Order: sequence, then C-alpha cells, then structure tokens
Amino acid sequence: MPPVAFAPVPASAPNPDTHSLARHEVAGTFAVCKLPHDSALPTWATAGDVFSLTRTADELSLVCRQECAPVKTHAETSWRCLRVAGTMPFTLVGELAALTA
Repeated sequence: MPPVAFAPVPASAPNPDTHSLARHEVAGTFAVCKLPHDSALPTWATAGDVFSLTRTADELSLVCRQECAPVKTHAETSWRCLRVAGTMPFTLVGELAALTA
C-alpha cells in the first residue's frame, strides 16, 4: 500500500471543513509495545511492512505487526491499523477524531 503523504493545502483548495478523507483497514493485527526509554531499537520492530516508533523521556513505544513482536515483550496485542487515503492537510482540525469515531 502506498504511504500517506502530507502536503500543505493550496490557496485554491476547497474549504477544509468540507474535506472528506477515506480510511482503509490494513490487513492483519498489530501490537503496541512499550520498552524502557533507553532501549536500543530492536531489529524486530522494523521487520514488518508497517511500523511506528516513538521515543520519549519515559519510554520507547513501538507499533508493529503482531507476529514481529517477541512473546515476552510488554505489549498489547490484537490492534487494527487504519490507513488514510490521500493527503491529510494539517489544517483539518478535528479530522483525526472524526476518522476514529
């Protein structure tokens, strides 16, 4: 599947309040994993075709295909993944909430 691309809205774009975004479910199940903040990035975290990594002062959070996460990893499993089709302008206030409602 093509990645989601972000781009600024051109001045000639329609009113953002009337913009509509399509969502598509990505096949499979996903794990949301939590590791200590100073952990090295594990190779299994980027083994699949869909993943997300976020490091904060408190933790390293990973989202990956469920089958990529080792059994003893601190994780919540059986999550679904949605992909937004097309461009999602940053000016669409509240659009993420509308997509997930």
